[in-house]
Amino acid sequence: MQNGETAYRDWILYSNSKNALFCFYCLLFGGHKTSFEDQSRGFINWKNCYKQVGDHEKSSSHVKSIQTWHFRISNNGQSRIDNIVQKQISDSLSYWKNVLYRIVETLKFLTSRSLEIRGSNETLGSVHNGNYLGCLELIAKFDPFISQHLIKYGNKGRGNVSYISSTICTEFIMVMGEAVIKEIVSQIQSRKYFSIIVDSTPDITKIDQLTIAIRYVMSDGFPIERFIGFLPSVGHKGEGLEKAIINKFSELNINIENCRGQAYDNASNMSGMHNGLQSRIKLCAPTAEFIPCSAHSFNLVGSNAAESTSFGNDKQTINIKKLSTTRWSSRYDVCKALYLGYNRIKNALEDIIKDQIQKQETHNEASSILNKLDSLDFAFMICLWTPILKRFNATSVTLQSTNIDLSTVTKLYKS
Repeated sequence: MQNGETAYRDWILYSNSKNALFCFYCLLFGGHKTSFEDQSRGFINWKNCYKQVGDHEKSSSHVKSIQTWHFRISNNGQSRIDNIVQKQISDSLSYWKNVLYRIVETLKFLTSRSLEIRGSNETLGSVHNGNYLGCLELIAKFDPFISQHLIKYGNKGRGNVSYISSTICTEFIMVMGEAVIKEIVSQIQSRKYFSIIVDSTPDITKIDQLTIAIRYVMSDGFPIERFIGFLPSVGHKGEGLEKAIINKFSELNINIENCRGQAYDNASNMSGMHNGLQSRIKLCAPTAEFIPCSAHSFNLVGSNAAESTSFGNDKQTINIKKLSTTRWSSRYDVCKALYLGYNRIKNALEDIIKDQIQKQETHNEASSILNKLDSLDFAFMICLWTPILKRFNATSVTLQSTNIDLSTVTKLYKS
């Protein structure tokens, strides 16, 4: 257009064989007075294309052809020769839209609550068909539409369109996930500046994967964190981690130069001044200041403090709750269990020692643990460490909250 905008002219048809333009409406209803209406030739005057396309679009014959077209398709398509077919198409579209609406809402409900979707089978009516089919069966009890759909299309097997199979579930979840990521990226681009949080974590198969989260401030001034995905294991070297992150950001169309902060743990491959991930990211974004993870730093303080006592080793033989070797703050649960259940634990150990059915190895282990429980050192350390770790754990949890700021972190450290 003359003002620089681009206009979409859906009336223009292009012929590859004739290398010419035609007017869709005028081909059907025009008087073949212009080249746009001439079926044998078409418009080929490319040098004056811009002007003549505009002139034709404003011509009275073109406007009349458009009016004729819209009159023919009005009145619910009754003037069309294929009106019955069009009604069938319209009814089919409406039907499947209603099906998809219920299916998508069901999947949104399950995925937003991190509930399992599949069961051990995909058979309607089975108690083992999973939450997805189970929810659809529940909805069907109150919704005649979905009830009829399940009766008509349920348990048909492969090759039958029903939109209730595990395959379509996976596709819908992928589409919804892409939509969520697209919205997050749009927010990041609108806010421009952001910080990144990166860590590696093993999946259910014990294989490491890279976790990436982005932190940015919304227009109301409230900071938020958004998870943007897992990356397959790229090793533990700073160079490999950097390439994986740069490639991911490039894929999402996020400009790494707008990164203003980095937060990782204190491992040398992450925090190293020369070859660590933080130094490599700084080469791409010089203003991306690195701040070690507050919770991880706090955890190291607790771990090193505990190493100066014998308490850390004594505890390892009485895991009433699972003992974390990396997060000292979570050891509060272990101490709390011992502190509150001291007498019951002793009674249980005494019962094991008296039980003749138990193996000799079990008797010996229970006796060893009981001797440690009876020691004054152990009882004293449990009473000392339980309140300390209670506060330690509460502080650690607060340090990991998404809306915390640096001034609050400083106050927590000092406390």
